[in-house]
Amino acid sequence: MTTSRGTAMTSTPHDPHRRDEPDVIDLGSPDGSVLPARTTSRGGRRRAGVIGGGVLALAVAGGAGAYAVSALGGGGAQPEVAIPSSAFALVRVDLDPAASQKLDALRFARRFPDVGSRLGSGDDPRQAIFEALTKDSTRSGDYARDVQPWLGQRAALAVVPGVQPQDDPVPLVVLAVTDAGAARTGLATVVGAGRCVVSGDFAVCAADAGLAQRAVTDAGRSSLADDAGFSDAVAANGEDGVALAWADLAKAKSALPALASALRSRGSRAGALGSLAGGGDLKGRFVAAVRFDGPNLEVAGRVDGAPLPAASGAAGVGDLPAGTLVALGTGGADAIVSSAWTQLRSTFAAQGGADALESQVAAIRDQYGLSLPGDLSAALGGRASVAFGGLTDGAPDVAVRTSGEPGAVATLVDTVTRLASGGLTLSTARSGSDTVVASSKAYAEKVSTGSGLGASTVFTGAVPGFKDAQQVVFVDVAGLVALAKGSLGADAAAVRNLQPISAVGLTGSRDGSVATFDLRLTPG
Repeated sequence: MTTSRGTAMTSTPHDPHRRDEPDVIDLGSPDGSVLPARTTSRGGRRRAGVIGGGVLALAVAGGAGAYAVSALGGGGAQPEVAIPSSAFALVRVDLDPAASQKLDALRFARRFPDVGSRLGSGDDPRQAIFEALTKDSTRSGDYARDVQPWLGQRAALAVVPGVQPQDDPVPLVVLAVTDAGAARTGLATVVGAGRCVVSGDFAVCAADAGLAQRAVTDAGRSSLADDAGFSDAVAANGEDGVALAWADLAKAKSALPALASALRSRGSRAGALGSLAGGGDLKGRFVAAVRFDGPNLEVAGRVDGAPLPAASGAAGVGDLPAGTLVALGTGGADAIVSSAWTQLRSTFAAQGGADALESQVAAIRDQYGLSLPGDLSAALGGRASVAFGGLTDGAPDVAVRTSGEPGAVATLVDTVTRLASGGLTLSTARSGSDTVVASSKAYAEKVSTGSGLGASTVFTGAVPGFKDAQQVVFVDVAGLVALAKGSLGADAAAVRNLQPISAVGLTGSRDGSVATFDLRLTPG
């Protein structure tokens, strides 16, 4: 992952002298049709609609890209100061980030004609999204009168454990408030049936008054901003940017017994998720930030302490031919296959399907001579990459280059060809110690003898850390747009929307227990 040019944003702690008197107000749809959540009180369990305040959070989130450039500033409290430290998941939007982020966002947005033409209009994108979300609903109120006067520029959706261990987790919506009195009045007008507590700089909303008040009280004692697991993960990830997602998987596991039970009761696919939530090897912390790095839009993140597949070596895609339009590569491909197969067996076993899986494996071995997963791991070896080079006479040029055992590669190619029932012809070539399998003899030779992708500025701009990355994905968007215009007759509007984009790249690496990734969109 690339190094951010900024430093991690820190949260402003609670100021007890600034806290307003909490006020509980009605929030949510009258019919409870918004995402239901279960809660428990001393009087028993009941269902309630999760708050309509989520509409406002979505409005804030949806407008982040354009609104983040509206004014310079930054600083101030983040929503995590109003969220209890027991929270195990958070999605946060910041429309008032550091000044450098706003300037980079402005430069990026102005490359897109439709966005750039609106940046100077003074429109608040939160209003457009609010009105779209409430157009066909039973909610009332006017954005300019009931929302704009108090809605701040930061919002978050967090999840905390239920009141009792057997309860479903509780979602919280936290909205920045610039005028507490106006917020109380406005929220009560816009929505009904749920509850919010307006306190200090934020409105905290939950499925009912008790849960909202409980969240405010708990955050007053110990907020997520005070939690070292959260703050350390966020700081290690670099600059926060305009949006942030975080999750503590171990906390999530302990808070999901009711969800796990419900998933298991729904059968095969959901049961696998239920097994993971209830008793799987779920641990570690995840964090990702959406931010601007110079002219590029970046989603950078890390996973710390999770049981991820071991990976080693480099992806090696830089040695593919210049002009490659799409490239995917991974180091440690054989180890990844082995790890994925182990997980597959565990999933089948959890659902009582272990014998069925083994029967299928035996059938493939008997009919095609392919032993899984051993032959697949041997064929991929420690390094494998896939390349798409465009079209030749209307047919796609696709190749796989692998450092695997030539004999295992030949067995896999034979099996794939037989499975295709004669409708597929593959060609192979040697490239040093690697084997290339391609859709045509000409493209196999091109990939086996060509190089130069790693010297392309389009490639290096999208995946600057490719030499050390263990996983690499590269898409030459400009090249694909040109191909679509020239050979595929692409829709003119689609082409226009994609033309400002040069490329998209993703790199991933692992160092000990920490895995990092960097997804990057580069403009043309």
